[in-house]
Amino acid sequence: MAKFKTKRQILRAALEARERFQQERIRASNSIGAILRGADPSSLKSERERLEKLLEYSQKLEEIYDSFTQSVAKEDPLIKQLTAVRGVSHTSASKILAYIDIQKAATVSKLWRFCGYAVINGQAEKPQKGEKRHYSSRMKKYLYQIGSQFLRNRARYALIYYVARYRYERERPDWTPMRRHFAAIRKMVKVYLCHLWELWREAEGLPVRPLYAHERMGHSFIYDREWFWSGDELKDEDLPLEVRQWAASRKELQEMAEENGNGDKQA
Repeated sequence: MAKFKTKRQILRAALEARERFQQERIRASNSIGAILRGADPSSLKSERERLEKLLEYSQKLEEIYDSFTQSVAKEDPLIKQLTAVRGVSHTSASKILAYIDIQKAATVSKLWRFCGYAVINGQAEKPQKGEKRHYSSRMKKYLYQIGSQFLRNRARYALIYYVARYRYERERPDWTPMRRHFAAIRKMVKVYLCHLWELWREAEGLPVRPLYAHERMGHSFIYDREWFWSGDELKDEDLPLEVRQWAASRKELQEMAEENGNGDKQA
């Protein structure tokens, strides 16, 4: 797997370069747009056309990076398995491969911590003033985008979201709807990370151990990876009856999925 580790490092460098180019293009576009809005359009026609051409070239450069990262990612033996999940595009899978070092994640808890999904003193981990972050804010953002795509594409992982939202509605009346939404996405993504960790470690020939809750606390419930890790669409009948009836009457569930789903589209 050493060859693929090197390619994943190349993938990471290309993704970071693409992200920088995109940020600069957006920044330049906003700055130039602000200047041109306050000027006489007829007096700057030539400059406007050349600037628009420059931004067009910048957009094409990003597309070249996208093409390159996809070609590198397609050679990775894990890419097919990662994109087998409904809602996970090649771009999303490439980011996972590029930014996560599965050899360092000896337990799923360490993977949760790296990705910003750890629980510290009973609370979701947050940045602490004066301290260096113990997690990757980039991966936390990417995984939230993937979670949003699970909802948009009705991946089977969305079942976890709907059940969690139903429970939070009853157990956490003091929470705002948006907080319950975020908490349910968090739970869904953590289960996805459990399955990702297990699948990836097995593929690399690395040891896999049970979750702490199963190994030390005696919990027996397990989310079946084979059922969730699928390209099949979540069906209404997959939801418990009470959750199905509740979800059918809550239009804001779909609205939140659409408003917050700022990740990659299904490829």
